[in-house]
Order: sequence, then C-alpha cells, then structure tokens
Amino acid sequence: MVSFIIVNYKSRQYLENCINSITEIVSSTPFEIIIINNSPEENLLKLKKGKENVIIIDNQNTGYSSGCNLGAKLAKGDLLFFLNPDTILLNDFFPTLFEYFRNKNFGAIGLKLYNQHKEFQISFGRYPTIIGEIKNKKIKNAFRKGKQQIIKEIESNYQYKPSIVDWVSGAALIIRKSVFEQVGGFNERFFLYYEDADLCKRIAELGLKNYFFPFSNIIHLEAENIRDNFSEIYIYAKKSQLEYYKLHNGILQTVLLRIYLSFKFGLKYLLSFNKINLKLLAISFGLKND
Repeated sequence: MVSFIIVNYKSRQYLENCINSITEIVSSTPFEIIIINNSPEENLLKLKKGKENVIIIDNQNTGYSSGCNLGAKLAKGDLLFFLNPDTILLNDFFPTLFEYFRNKNFGAIGLKLYNQHKEFQISFGRYPTIIGEIKNKKIKNAFRKGKQQIIKEIESNYQYKPSIVDWVSGAALIIRKSVFEQVGGFNERFFLYYEDADLCKRIAELGLKNYFFPFSNIIHLEAENIRDNFSEIYIYAKKSQLEYYKLHNGILQTVLLRIYLSFKFGLKYLLSFNKINLKLLAISFGLKND
C-alpha cells in the first residue's frame, strides 16, 4: 500500500487538482491520501467528498518537516510518497517502479518532474557542499533560463534507467516507511527547504542508495504558490542552508558560507536599504532577525 502524504499551506487551489490526479490515475495499487493542512483557516473538507481514502488533518504550521512527520506517523502504507500540493500525476508508474526496486535495498526515490509547459524539471543534485552547490546552481540557472541544449543533455543522460544520485527533491519522494522510521524521519530543525537533502544524506550514512526514477510523469508548478511570500520563503531557505552546513559540512565550510552570505546581503542592503537584506545579513552572522 502507498500512503501519499501532502502538506498543504495556503495551496487549496492546487491541491484539488493534485488529489483528483491521484484518484483518477493510480489504479495499479491500493493507496491512501493523507493531507496535513498547515493552514487550517482553509476549509478542505469539500476536497474529501466522495473519496473515502482521503484523510485531512488540520495542523498548526510548525514547518514542512513537522507536517511530513505527522503524516508518516498516521500512514498505513509500507511506502510513503511525499508529494507537493502543486503537482499533478499524469501516469501510473507504480508497476514499473515496483518491478525495478523489488529486490533492491533502496533509500529515497525521487521522481521525474516537468514544469507547466511539460519541460523537464531538475529534481536531484549533488550534496550541498560549497562545490556541490556551485555545480547545482549552475545547472539550476541553465534550467531557469531555458537553455535547451543543457536541459536535453541532462534529461537524456538520466532517461533510460533509475540512477544513483546524492539527493532527490521532496516535491515527489518515495521511501519505505521502515527506512523513514530508521533514519528518524525529516529533521524538524529544517522548517522549510534542505530537509530533503538532509534526509538523503542521513539515508546514505545508513549505507543505502538514493535514486532518481525517470519513468514518472508529474507536473510540478514550482514556486507558483510562493510568489506572494517570496521574501519570507527566502529567509527560511537561508536559515536551512546554514543549518545543513552546520550539521554536515564542518566548521570551515560553515564559516566560509557565513562570510559569503554576509558580504552578499551586506552589499545588497547598502545598495537598496531593503529590510529583508538586513534580516538576511543578521541570519548570516547567526543573529536573531526578529
């Protein structure tokens, strides 16, 4: 059984399409859909109408990681499928996935995503070390700018079989419940962002491999639901980045990252006097930014 776990935060307009795509597409395996509603002011009960296998839990927003962990505790399936609400499933890929991983002791499985134009979207990368993030950012910028030669080359390199990768995106991530519990779930010190890379890092430390699975077709409307709160989201991203470095990359890389971020946001503040950059500067120094 597969337990879909979706953490909702002010994404009701996307969530309905996501749920409908699951119930309409997935026919090869039994499943349940657990929605952790981190914005309880949004009434989601109508989304459950006529769908007995949909569970909705209203929850105070203590972060994405916390919401996922709550969903995992409630899950009855032996496979957990963490899925963003701004996604739409286009194919039932479970028979292929089960066949490939039947005899493999895998960690996390990341799925193939496309943007709203059905163009390949990068959903895996190198571990977030300083060198790794430079390479990740270079690839991400190429995708953001629509550099088709690079996009098609990467897609081609990963399209024929599941590939071992460092980390996979939590936007669409499958993991056995037993492994998720063994590794301790998502680290709730990550309110938002880097929780997937941290999970994959800890999985690898158990001796398991993380895979990118290329045979799924999932639309991911990346960032469509956070545009209005970009500054707040970016602050969480920088906090999580520094947290990841402290946990996994040692003192030297953490200090180098703080120096880089301090210079970056200090210069931006001097040029714009934008209070957001002042908050980010405080975070870079490890100060409170309230």
